[in-house]
Amino acid sequence: MPERPAPSPAARRGAITAAALALVLVVAGCGTSSNVATTGGTGSNIGFVSGDGTVTVLSAARRKPAPVLTGTYLQGGRFDLASLRGHVVVLNVWASWCAPCRGEAAGLEATFQQFASRGVRFVGLDKETDLAAGEAFVRAFHVTYPSIRAGDGVALLALHASLPPMAVPTTLVLDTQGRVAARIVGPVTPGVLGPVITEILAEGSP
Repeated sequence: MPERPAPSPAARRGAITAAALALVLVVAGCGTSSNVATTGGTGSNIGFVSGDGTVTVLSAARRKPAPVLTGTYLQGGRFDLASLRGHVVVLNVWASWCAPCRGEAAGLEATFQQFASRGVRFVGLDKETDLAAGEAFVRAFHVTYPSIRAGDGVALLALHASLPPMAVPTTLVLDTQGRVAARIVGPVTPGVLGPVITEILAEGSP
């Protein structure tokens, strides 16, 4: 049998580049996963829907306070996460160029409408560097909860301990004491996020 010629250096470099790109796409979270991880456990069956991102729920004893987080709303005005203490807070990292973010937008808005009367607050963290693109996204998907500008990376740097590198979208849920209680990496649906919020609301205020 004739020997196959060894791949050229250019071909080897191309294969390595393709493998590296595939790894980046996995790390970036722009896909779905059926993994559900409960750390410390809450002792109840929250009933997550599989296939909508990796969900991590922390027991109350394992939660740590969210960092100081401030920013500027897309519509203008200053945001300070500390002002929402006493409420369950949902933080969603998004960008208009992220296809999964577009896919989850309607469901996030529906979940916000479902829980608004129970005092749950939603805040988007827009990774856009172009303000007009972020504003267009909000209008196109009829998002009524506020978003802050996070394109400079300052807000996301404050959350580096809670957010995986480059993960868009990612959703954090904070309890009424301002602690990170849950994280959903990847696109989320009402069937995933709603039960998480309900569980954290059931804990009550401190």
